[in-house]
Amino acid sequence: MSKRGFALMDRERLRELARRGGKAVHAKGKAHEWDREQARANGRKGGLAVSANRAHMRELSRRAHEKQEADLAEAIERATAPDGRPS
Repeated sequence: MSKRGFALMDRERLRELARRGGKAVHAKGKAHEWDREQARANGRKGGLAVSANRAHMRELSRRAHEKQEADLAEAIERATAPDGRPS
């Protein structure tokens, strides 16, 4: 199947069209603006989708733990170094 329409355009051209469309809709006053409840509900929906992937959540937790350990080791090294900088 060959590409047609927007699929044929380069990324910069698509970005320019999207930018113009966004400006036009805001100028007309027809742009959707999120209220606090909509933002909250959609943020929750996205969070539930991400957290449903247990392997992904496990990986995020592992990375955070490794970073925390590295930061603690660096702080201890800095505190015990004579000039206050890691060796």
